[in-house]
Parts: sequence; C-alpha cells; structure tokens
Amino acid sequence: MRIKKLLGGLALSMAVFTGLALSNNADVKAAENDAVVLDENEVSEAGAELTFKGNTSFYRYDDEDVWSDGDYWYKGANKITKSFFFDGNYTYYLEWDGTPMCDKLTYHPDGVHIIYFDEDGHEVFNDFVYCPSVGYTCYFGSDGYIYKDQITFDEYGNPMYLNANGKLEDEGWFRFANGRDFGFAEPNGYLRNYGFDYDPWGRVVYYHWNGMVARGLIQDNNFYYSMDETDGHYLGKFATGNPLYFGAGEDEVRYIGGINIPTGEVMTSPIQKGAFNNWIDYCSADHYQYIYGCMGNWIFNIQDGDILTMTDCYVSYDPASTPCVLDYWNDSETGQVYYAFEGKVGTHLPAGTYLIKLGEWSYVEILNSSLFSPNGAVEYPVFDEYGNWTAPSDETEVNRLFNRRYYCSSNDLGAGKDEIYVTVTDGEILRVDCALDVIYVDGGISVKNMLQ
Repeated sequence: MRIKKLLGGLALSMAVFTGLALSNNADVKAAENDAVVLDENEVSEAGAELTFKGNTSFYRYDDEDVWSDGDYWYKGANKITKSFFFDGNYTYYLEWDGTPMCDKLTYHPDGVHIIYFDEDGHEVFNDFVYCPSVGYTCYFGSDGYIYKDQITFDEYGNPMYLNANGKLEDEGWFRFANGRDFGFAEPNGYLRNYGFDYDPWGRVVYYHWNGMVARGLIQDNNFYYSMDETDGHYLGKFATGNPLYFGAGEDEVRYIGGINIPTGEVMTSPIQKGAFNNWIDYCSADHYQYIYGCMGNWIFNIQDGDILTMTDCYVSYDPASTPCVLDYWNDSETGQVYYAFEGKVGTHLPAGTYLIKLGEWSYVEILNSSLFSPNGAVEYPVFDEYGNWTAPSDETEVNRLFNRRYYCSSNDLGAGKDEIYVTVTDGEILRVDCALDVIYVDGGISVKNMLQ
C-alpha cells in the first residue's frame, strides 16, 4: 500500500508552546501490539556511528567492507542482519533474514522512542506519514522519533498538534494531553489560532496563536475578557480604560460584534492607501458571507454576533472624522487609472447628482442604509424555507436583502462606453468601483479632488 502523506515537504518548527505539559508515556496507543522492540545488544557494532542516533552503531554503504549482491547487504563475508544500515540516502533496519523492515512502527533501541519505516523500508524523518497499522497520521522529527503531545508549525506558521498517542488531531474539538486545555483541529490538521471565534456549541472562545483555547483573564488594547477557567467560553468583559482602537497590521485580526467590538455603524479603511494585500471578511450573524479586497472604505452596521476579520485595515466608529479613502490602481495593459471608494452622503460627500464615467468592470451602488451590500450578483446565498442554501430569486429580492436602492454594472450597459447620472440623498451611501471618474455635478467638482 502506498503511504499516504499529509502536507508533505512542510518545513516544520520544533518549537513547543511554553507550559505545555509533555507526556513521558512511551506507548503509542494501538501501536503497542504492532511495535517491534529492537534490542540494542543485537545491533551490530561494526561500521561508523551516525551522530543523530546517539551511540547506536550503523553499517554504512561507504564502508569499504560493505557490499551488496543485489538482494542483501554484507559486511565482508557476513550478511548484515538485525542492524541499521545507511545507503547514503536512506536509513533502513535489516531484520533477522537481512530484509529491510517495511511499513512498521517500532521502538528505537533506546526502548523509549517510536520510529517508523515506510513501505520502501526508509526510516521517516521530518515528515507526516499515514501509518496503516494504527490508522492515523503521525509526525516523525529530525531524529526519526515520533511526536507525542507536541505542537508543531508548518512553514506558514499554522499550528498542528500530535496528541499523546502520536495522532495528528484533525477531527474538531479536542482536549490536549495535559487534561486542561482545549483546541479545535480542522480536517487538514491545522488548529484554529486566529483569536475570537466560536466553539462547536456556538459559544465565543479565544484561540491562541498556538491553537490552545484561552482560559482565565485575557486582554487586548480595549477590554479585559473573562474566559471560563474550565473550557474557555466567554463570560464577560470590562474596559481597559484605553481609547478605543480597532485595527490589524499584517496579521489577521477577527472581531465579533458585541464581544470585542461594539455594535453599530463602523467604517473600515486600509491602513496604507494602495496596499493591495488589504482585505476584509465580513460574516453577519445570519450567515451571509462576503469576502473583498479592501480597495478603499467599507461601511457596515455591525450587529451582535457579526464577524469582521481584517488584515492591514482599521475600524472607525466616528465616520464623520475619518477621512474617506479614494483608492486607485493602474491597468497594466492599458495604463488606465481606475478609482474606488465608498462614502456616506452628508458625511463624506454632499447630497446631489453625480456623473460617473464607467470603466470596463465598473459597478455603482446606492445603499439606503449602512447595512453592508455586496455588488448585487444574485448568487449570494440565503436560506430557503427548509434551511438550505439557495440564491435570491430576482433583483427585487437582492435589493431587499441588501438594502440597496440602486445598482448598475457597466457589463450590462456596454463595457467602457457609458456615463451615468445618479442622485444621492443625505444618509445614503454611494459606492463606486473601477470607475474612470466621478464628478459632483451640482458643484462641478471631481470626487478625486473632494476626497484627497
């Protein structure tokens, strides 16, 4: 059977979270009956020692007395048996008959650590492998020893946990081997580690950077949060006394309305104008979800339970004093400059009529409230009467759901050839994306000059 590998080739850190209770239990559950104990006294002493195996001796291919007849390895005239062997690329264990041990979990000669030889007889180092004899994925480190009760990280900093039995956690909510801490493992083995989110029972919890659920008292710049000492669910909060600030640098920050961000109207903006790696993921409590790059401002009305996930952005609860960002980018092929913004009329923009010069991919929205609206495409999911995902049936339903009074896409009118006029009143939101220009007709002023 071909070995199934998970996340093969990942560069893994040996770092383990400080304070994590490491198990001294040498057993791998369900592998005890399968493991073969290699007796150190039976391992041949001839040949050079490989330092990464301590004092255990190995035969080596580059030993001038070691040779092969194509099937077996010999030291001089003697077949090599009950010994480790290194052929210059891989480490093997040659059993009593000289054949390599294959597809087997076994104890190292130290009698403590578990090692693994794959279906080709290669001892596994620095890799995840699926071990059929126990029915789960394990990880073996740079010394070949199985990871047990250890957190490790892939090259992108995603944490993963190998439990006390050596199994990669990948089945949701679990308890760490210390008997106190909890975590949540995705099917790919990654642990949730992005701050506030929910446990499987819908309660708010906080997932630390290493995948452990926070317990006790934690804080950010705005609040102290009391998290249950047993399972980490949220109990309450009180202010730190610092001025309210909500934002994210290059790291991802997740806010939940009513927990670590107040409810009400907010405006999000990129921390640095023109930075294309900005993004916002907004998910309301009734499960509509939208993902956008943060090309300018977005205005939301955050309700209890809404999730706002941000990278390289900030949130303002005072839109009137927060500059409205006019973002822009150049078409690499044509050199054409396109503009994007979302501004509240009466706050960022004056009421009246606007001339909008559409580009090839332009769209325009007028929202009659600050409830966030996507671009009007009808495929955004809603629930039907049976609780299943479906799509709004027509444009009227889309407008009702998204509180939109007006929507226009240049693709509907003839790409790159159209100019349209829209009239916006106080309290409404004008959103324009991929436009060539927007001109306030009543004053003869380009929005480019109004917002910069």
